Amino acid sequence: MLRNLKLLAVCILFVMTSCAEDVIDSRRIRVAGRLIDDMDSPVSNIHITSGSKTTILGASASEITGNFDFVSLESNRGEFQIQINSGAQRDSLFAEVLLVNDLSSPNRSRLNYDLGDIIVKPTAFLNLKTQNTSGTLDTLKILLDYTSNYCSLELDNDKELLAKRRCYSTHTSRITLHEQDSNYDMRLTSVKNEIARLYYRFNNGYQQVVEIPLTNTENTYVFEY
Repeated sequence: MLRNLKLLAVCILFVMTSCAEDVIDSRRIRVAGRLIDDMDSPVSNIHITSGSKTTILGASASEITGNFDFVSLESNRGEFQIQINSGAQRDSLFAEVLLVNDLSSPNRSRLNYDLGDIIVKPTAFLNLKTQNTSGTLDTLKILLDYTSNYCSLELDNDKELLAKRRCYSTHTSRITLHEQDSNYDMRLTSVKNEIARLYYRFNNGYQQVVEIPLTNTENTYVFEY
């Protein structure tokens, strides 16, 4: 609690000295909730901030129980955002979550954001390696689909959930490998317990697919051809 108060004091001081025009006088907003992973276990020590796109107006961190509860100032510019696990203090082992309430929203005047349980999915890293062990001169084309470790949600009137903007959506990476660059390494950031799909073809041949389960934090797949 003491750390939360110190964080809020720093944010308020910053606002008062450099961004006073962004703040609605006399408005204080309560932001509360609980962070859990996809197994319903609490996620602690995750940094949470609130404010506009450019100004932090409140800050805290999740406790050992996953709970957070703090007071934020209100911005009169654009969206009111609650950023979970974002910025310089981000924990790379968990996803980033952004909750947004636009100025045009009918519930923008609310003073209490009781968000309930928010799932912050654990990160999985995929190290993909291609190795031309046969010495073929064919061109290899790869399309890799994997789940992003970013979730953006729009706050609703109700208990906060929420219209999806871009939440754990599918990302696609495309690679074309010729003879001279056939041994290739890449590292991708995804979500644990999801499946990455590697679609490949040689020259203009038939496309084939390999499924890569991301069951660990670090995952390595070697594609030999």
